[in-house]
Amino acid sequence: MKKNKTQKLMLKDKLLKNVRGILICTIIALSLLAGIALQISYDSSAFEKRQNFDTEIKTAVDSLISALTVNYQRYENGEITKEEALASSEEIVRNTRYNNGNGYFWADTADGLCVVHMNPDYEGTNRLDAVDKKGTYYIRNVIKAADNGTNFSEFYFTKPNVNGIFKKRAYTAKFEPYGWYISTGNYYDDINKAILTLRFKQSISDIILILVSILSVLIGTKQLNKVISKITEPLTTVTKRLHMLSQGDVYSPGSENITETDETGILANAENNLIKQLQIIVEDITVNLSKISSGDLRISTDKAYTGDFIPIQKSIKDITSYLNEVLLSINQASNQVRGGASQVSDMSRTLADGATEQAGVIEELSASLDEVSYHVEKNTVSVDKASDYIRQINDKSREGNEKMQSLLAAMENIERTSKEIGSINRTIGAIAARTNLLALNASIESARLGNEGKGFAVVAEEMRQLAGQSAAAVNDTETLIETALAAVANGSQNTADTAEQLVKITDMINEFKDIMREIDSESRQQNNELKEITQGIGQISGIIQNNVAAAEECSAFSEDLNTQAVLLFENIDKFTLIENM
Repeated sequence: MKKNKTQKLMLKDKLLKNVRGILICTIIALSLLAGIALQISYDSSAFEKRQNFDTEIKTAVDSLISALTVNYQRYENGEITKEEALASSEEIVRNTRYNNGNGYFWADTADGLCVVHMNPDYEGTNRLDAVDKKGTYYIRNVIKAADNGTNFSEFYFTKPNVNGIFKKRAYTAKFEPYGWYISTGNYYDDINKAILTLRFKQSISDIILILVSILSVLIGTKQLNKVISKITEPLTTVTKRLHMLSQGDVYSPGSENITETDETGILANAENNLIKQLQIIVEDITVNLSKISSGDLRISTDKAYTGDFIPIQKSIKDITSYLNEVLLSINQASNQVRGGASQVSDMSRTLADGATEQAGVIEELSASLDEVSYHVEKNTVSVDKASDYIRQINDKSREGNEKMQSLLAAMENIERTSKEIGSINRTIGAIAARTNLLALNASIESARLGNEGKGFAVVAEEMRQLAGQSAAAVNDTETLIETALAAVANGSQNTADTAEQLVKITDMINEFKDIMREIDSESRQQNNELKEITQGIGQISGIIQNNVAAAEECSAFSEDLNTQAVLLFENIDKFTLIENM
């Protein structure tokens, strides 16, 4: 649940959370290090303070012994007597003070006799067996410390002008001329007061360090928020615009107000260039597809396509160029077919009129042989003329059949090209699927990398959405191609039917041509053999009847061909083509 909440945070919140955590940890670590350093420093100061107290009493004893030595040298030099030297030495020990008058000295002999003490109650008493409140023979320890060279000893003793027994640390050195053990010491409560002052200063320093750390966290967090906001605000702007772009919004302005020269500025500039390029391409494709949907194939793709968009521009050009070429050929063929069908229809009507006229001639022949001869000669001329027309019709029919075969080949080429386009479209669909798979893998990798990879999860999601939109566009394109293939298949079937009708018309024209040759032969025979005119008239009557039926059938076929040609021309005329291709 916590991981999901972290994933839903925006980049600014993630950066602020992580960097703030690092900042706090760093400040805590530095504070701990500083605290440890302060602790070590104050511990060292406390140790030095204790050492200073030891040094102070050692120096005091050494100084006192130096003074006693000087005094004893005066006796040795004969300046004073032995008694005066001894008395003077006692006064020196008794009256010498240090540490603002708080430090004093006393002297004991090896057998425990107190020779000199600031407290007259102790002078002249033997304290060798004296013990403190812990049961320690402190005088023995003092003498022992001086003899073995350790010099320092600890015991509990009274404190001048203060009630109670206090722990004391003493330093003892032996003055050899008199055998005195000169001692002085510091009370531990005085030492602890000095160390307590240091500890109080240490506590003040710790409090200041904590306050400075807290203030550093607050100020650092505030400054960090400003810095991260400055970094993430352009990214947020670019992300929102790219999200709008993924939803199909191409024409909204880009992030042109971002003027930074760092990576965010480079990203914003790339986004602006992408949007401008897409605006150009979408506008160009929209205009050209609108023209195609309205039947206007006079399109141009002169916009500046770049990168992977260049094949799209080339495909549009190739498709429109090929459609122009094919439809223009169909248009020309339909014009020729329509013209040929009109001629066949006219010739069929002419042939029917001629057959009717021949029937009238046969009726007149029964009344007059001269008139029959005249009509026979006229029939011969008409047959020659009809033969010429039949040859022309046959040539036009053959030419129309060839054009229809070319039209069939062109329609098959359109169908094959549409299938190739469908194959390319499926390839694009496969690329979209692979892009979707790559986006999914990128999402998995970003989740596996944790916080370091979460910044890429947004980009991976955008890739997945773009792949989905590409797949949808591919499906729409496949639907359009399938519709086009169905239309081409229908046109191919109609063209094949028309070609079959042209073949039938050609066969009928050839049959009619044979009949006309037979009429010509009969007419010439009637002209040479008028004696057989009755029989010839009967034959001519039968032939004329056949001619009338053939002419009517040919006229019907020519009318049907003309209708199909007009329909084909009307469909082709819906497209506006480039005539000079």
